[in-house]
Order: sequence, then structure tokens, then C-alpha cells
Amino acid sequence: GVRQVFGGNTTDATSFYNLLTGAGYVVDLIPLSDVVSTNFEPYDLIIIADDSGNLSDWGQPGLTASQVAQILAPDPDVPILGLGEGGYAFFGQLNLFIGWPNGWHGPEDAVREGSDAPANYYSGAGAGPIYQLYTEPVNEVGIYLGPDQEPPTGIQVIGLEPPNPDHASIIQEGCRQLWGFSGNPLEMTGDGRQVFLNAVAFMSAFQCAPDNPPPEECFAIEKTADPPHGATVQPGDIITYTIEYVWSDGPNCPTADQQTQIIDYVPFDTMFVPGSATGGIAPQPDGALVWPVTPASGTQTVSFKVRVADTQCHNQQRVNNEARLLVPFASPASSGIVSHPVECPDITFPNDEPPYAEEEVQIYPYPLVSNQPSTITVKVSNNGPAPKTVVVRFQTSPDKFGIGLNFSTFATETVTIPAHSSVIVATTYTPVVPGHYCIQVVVQGTDPGDPEIKTQRNLDVTENLVPGEPDDLVFNVGNPTDETADINLIVDNTCPGWTATVSPAVLEDVAPGEVHTATLTVTPPGSATLGTACHIDVQGWIGDQLIGGIRKLDVPPVNLPVDVEPPYMEQEISLNPDPPVTGQPGEICVELQNPLPVTRSVTLEYEVADFGAGIWFTSVGTETVDLPPNSIDDYCTDWTPATGGTLHRCIQVTLMQPNYEDQTSQRNINVVEGTILGILDLDLPLLVRNPDFGPHLLEFEIRGYGFDPGWMIEVVGENGNPPPEMINPGETLPLMLTLTPAGSRLSPAQSDLPGYGFGDETRVEVDVLMDGTVIGGVAYVFDISQSRYLPTILRH
Repeated sequence: GVRQVFGGNTTDATSFYNLLTGAGYVVDLIPLSDVVSTNFEPYDLIIIADDSGNLSDWGQPGLTASQVAQILAPDPDVPILGLGEGGYAFFGQLNLFIGWPNGWHGPEDAVREGSDAPANYYSGAGAGPIYQLYTEPVNEVGIYLGPDQEPPTGIQVIGLEPPNPDHASIIQEGCRQLWGFSGNPLEMTGDGRQVFLNAVAFMSAFQCAPDNPPPEECFAIEKTADPPHGATVQPGDIITYTIEYVWSDGPNCPTADQQTQIIDYVPFDTMFVPGSATGGIAPQPDGALVWPVTPASGTQTVSFKVRVADTQCHNQQRVNNEARLLVPFASPASSGIVSHPVECPDITFPNDEPPYAEEEVQIYPYPLVSNQPSTITVKVSNNGPAPKTVVVRFQTSPDKFGIGLNFSTFATETVTIPAHSSVIVATTYTPVVPGHYCIQVVVQGTDPGDPEIKTQRNLDVTENLVPGEPDDLVFNVGNPTDETADINLIVDNTCPGWTATVSPAVLEDVAPGEVHTATLTVTPPGSATLGTACHIDVQGWIGDQLIGGIRKLDVPPVNLPVDVEPPYMEQEISLNPDPPVTGQPGEICVELQNPLPVTRSVTLEYEVADFGAGIWFTSVGTETVDLPPNSIDDYCTDWTPATGGTLHRCIQVTLMQPNYEDQTSQRNINVVEGTILGILDLDLPLLVRNPDFGPHLLEFEIRGYGFDPGWMIEVVGENGNPPPEMINPGETLPLMLTLTPAGSRLSPAQSDLPGYGFGDETRVEVDVLMDGTVIGGVAYVFDISQSRYLPTILRH
């Protein structure tokens, strides 16, 4: 029999189940939540699904070690077939060459037969040597074989990426095989399904050889840091990590091979300092730093530096780091965790991106349109124990777009933020010249000595990219410091298969305030479908100091807004009439901008869903429209809201263009008239549905903007009881949001403040989480004269 461990994607799991059972296999589907309680002993093959992990993370948070142990406990030599990202992450947990971090990621639909392919592996799938496995490119992990295309001893190369013979998409190590493709059988060609069944048949009968780990005295690892472990750091500080390790060249110790490595990881919410790592190595796309190990007598040392990012203040507020020595046929040796608590200012941004591409700053429309105002908003948080009055300065640069520029203020707002609360501050900017702009927001408290904090939004979203053709982006680079310095420009490329270079890479002897130009040249793969929303960053560094950056996004020339925060409140969607009226004909509209000097033809699909996480959309109209050159306008379809259901609606618009990935945009509408106090007497529903086969831990993350902390905002179930901790397979829960006003909860220091209405918008955002992963969300926006809230789910 076969057991498939999956993370919750029922479409993929069911399609593999149907393919395998149709071929005569007895198959059990095991959701991650059931792994620890499942006996894996009586099975011939275990399949690890694509959605079970990603990069260095596999399984459920906090349960990874026990889940891996449970799978291997009855028979550590049971054959395992790992699929896509989940298989890659699982094999990384086993310290295998075919697992993390030895691969890259990108779209692929075919495979070239490898020199080590077993007999009959490609039987029934055509003449070869290249086999079309999928009808269109799907995400694929390819294991890097080295510059000489020779893997370590014991590795079988079964299938190669057709254009990249140094990367293997189907590869085996012992009795573990990686099928690097993430697509399910519904996306496979007939040949693809045949080859996959051949892989299952081969692995089901495979006999594993026992492991032979080296003696423990052959290896050791330890880590130190400057500042030392436990010392407090602040955003912008530099931490230097030093790793001391032993790989003995003694007679009883094996010679290190390609699997013997030191692996560290750039800690979450930090930035790698370019050029700081021993040996000149740089982080891989997933942040891994990998050093080869050479046997020697005595201790060896490697080191690197990171800059503490201000995202620490929104997240864990602690920098944790651990190095591992990968040991063949044994569990990795750990250096232990080195930890630094982070001291954060009371006033912060809720940021999750690098400081030059922050999502707390929202600009619409963008790119900016000549003589048309763009709305700019920023979210600001007060984590201190008392209300705080701050001055918010919105700025742009006369040099428009680039790194290290001088900024000037075009709008100033003063706002009071209650203790332990957040606000939204808004303004408008009307440019004379259209295009891309760097927008900077500076916030400073009004008390003497209050620190100044900054955030930026520097995006390029309108290049007319063509597969296989280079594209140049010219941008400005300035020196914002007080001394003449060299500026190093570093490219961070997250687009698989793309090439990206910056010229010049070093600007030498740049005087204070002096501005130069540089060029970012990117080339998409020749066969790529564009519009994946991957990004390529250019960062500017003077020594250890980050002076700024820009982000180029892979989006169509006509695009829906990218990196909207939250992603379910898209401003470009509108309704006529607004609010919509049940049974009355109306329109759903979307505003589109064509920044190019030529007409662009696009197709729009308009969809509506009943409100709730896990509810499917129904199409209500499809339109193909021609957008005039350099234009911005609304494009609409007719819609008459139906009766019934919850009377809540999610509006989704999908934008389709030839040779580009589809883009989606969402806005969910329900209108309640009255003041915010009237909301207290109403039910604000939140429908949550579990769409898959497994039970999940159910949690909610609630963020209020414009409220003081005296308000109690929570999600409740029937009769006001707390919602259940678990949601069962296929279960739908009718929940609701409740707001209890401030009053007795206000401290004396807060008693002179009103209970809501701080900043320019009063809003509650609720993310719905299953097993710690966000699967949907709702946002309620209140207007004092007309209360409106927008319940919603995340885009598919």
C-alpha cells in the first residue's frame, strides 16, 4: 500500500489518489495534522506531497521533529517519494543531497532522461530523450549537480532540466527519490502520468541500504557572536557570527564529500551584509549560507555579518541563529542557538519587507498619473504604555526614483495614537510628471528626544518585459551621508531562471549629495510565462550601512495593484450603485491603467462569492477591452445582486493577458447605515469553512486601526461563546465579530481620549489561520456617518 502525507491541498491530494487507485494501488491520504498519530509500518511506499513544506520548513510548526520521527520510526529504510517543494523540504530534514538547500526553483514542464535512469522508468512515454510531463510549466525544484555536472557518489540522476544539464528535477539518493515537480496529475500529460506511475512502481519495490554514520568524535560545531549571546541589539545594529567546527582527518573518520557542509541561515528579520562571509560566499535565494567542509586537524572557522532589520519590531523582537554541520548518514550536528533580544522604539511601522519596499505604505493609483491625485496611506503603531502624538511627513524626491536620494516633504499630518494601538494616516500627492516615484514617510514623536523612524515604497512595475530579451532600468543613486564614499550595488534576484545584473556594481568616490545613474539589466527566461510577481531588488550599501534600495516586479504592463495590504481591500474595484441593492441591476467596475504608448487588449472576468473563507467564486461576466495608450479608466460589467445566502458578497476581478500569468483583485461589500455605535447592536458575520480532508487548529489574528486599547474586539461563535479550537473536515462555522466599547477599561492617562476615530480611518482586519497559516481574512471599515464593512477572503 501507499500512504501520501499532504498539507491540506485536497485538489492535489485527490488527483494523486485517483491516479494511484486507478492503477491498482491501495492509498491512504494522511493530513499533516494526523501524522503523529498514524502508524506507518504496513506500507510499501510513502509519498510526501508538495504542500507539506517549503525550503527549510517542513510539517507543522513545532511538530517537525516528531512528525519526521513518526514517519521513519517503524522502518527508517522505507522507500519515500518526495514531490516538489514538500519533498525537497522533507529530504532537507534528513540531511540528504536531494533536499534543501541544494536546489533552485522555477517553472518547468519537461524532463531530459538522466544517465542513471532505471530501466523502464520512461517506458510507455514516447521516444525521448526529452519527455513532456505537464501541459504547461509548473513550479519545479532542480538539484544542483555542480559545475562539472557530477553528483556525489551514490546519487542517481534520473531526469534533468532540459535547458540546464547541471540541475536534476528527478533524482534519487538511497531509497529516497525527489520528483521535483509540484503539479498534480490533472496538470500532467498522458506521458507525465505514465512516468509518474513508473516512478511509484520502481520505488515501491526498492530495497534500502542501511546507513553507516561516522563516529561522533569525527565532528563538532560551536557558534559565537559579537555582540555576545543574550546582548540587546537595536534595528540597524550589526551582528557578527563566528562558527567554529571540527571535521577530523583522523584514520577512523570518513573523507568529507559534497554532502559534508556547514549550513547557516540569514536570521529572519535581518539583512546579510554583502561581502562579509568567509570565502566570499553569498546567501542562496532562500537565505542559506553554505560552506564546503575539508577534513583537517584542529578547529576551522567561518563567519558572516547581518544587519538587524526594523521588521524585528513587528515580529519576534529577537534575532535567533543556529548553524548546522551536515554529516553523511547521520543527523546534522547543531551549534546551538545564539539569540539577541531586540530593543524597539515605542513608535513603529507594522513592516514585513525591506525598508525600501514596505507594504505599510500604500499608493493608489500607481504608477503616478500626471495631474491626477494619488492617495497615499501609512500604518503607524504605538507600542508604548501611554498615548503618543506624532508628526507624519510624506516625502518624495526631485530625482523621482532611485537609491540614497534626498527627499522633500509635500504633506504633514499630526495624529495622536493611543497606547498599544495603531492608526492609518492618509494624504494625496498630485505629480506633474507621471511614472515611478520613491515615496518616503518619516514619523517622529512631539516629545524632546523622540527618535525619527522612516519607511519607503520604491517599486518599478511598468516595464514591457519580453521572454529572452534584456530589459534595462536606469535609476538614480545618491550618497546621503556626510562623507565621500564608495557605493556598492547588490542585486537580490528572486525570479527563477532570470539573469539580473547592475552596472556599475560599484560607484567610487561619490561626494555627499552627489547623484549618479546606474542600470539594472534583467533577462527573463526564453520560454517563461511572465507576470509571476517575483521581484528583483537592488540594494545600495556604504560599508555596513544600507542606504536604500529599489524593487522591480515581474508584472504585466497593464497590472492590478501589487503588494496590496491587506490584499482583500483593493481600491480599483468599484460598484454602481454603491452600495449595491439586492435585485437591482448595477455594475461591477475595475480601474485599469495603461502606461504604455500603444493600445493594450486585456480580458477581465468578474466573479462573486458568498462571504466566507473557503467559499468558491461564481462568474458573473467576462469582457475583452482595448485600453488606449497612456490611459486610466473604469471597465465594467453588468451585475444584479441575487437574493439569499448571507447577503455578503466578495467581488473578485481577474485580469488576463496573453503570455502573462493571470492577476486577481478582491473587494467584498456589505453596507450598514448608521454610526459606529449602531454597529454594537448588529451581528458582523464571519463565515469560516474548512475546505479539506483534515482537521485544523483554528486561530484569528485581529488588528484594529483607529481604536484605543479599551475596546474589546473579538471573534465569537454561537451565543457569544468562544469559537472552537479545531475545525473539522468540510465544516462551516457561522462566526461573528463583536466590538465592546471603551469606558471602564480606560486608564486615567487615557480618560480624556475618545474611544475611536484616531487617524484617517477606523478599521478592523481579521486574518483566519488554520494550523498557523493564513487561509483568509476579513476587514471591517467604519464610517461615523455611514458604517460600512468589507468582509472578505484572501485571493486564490
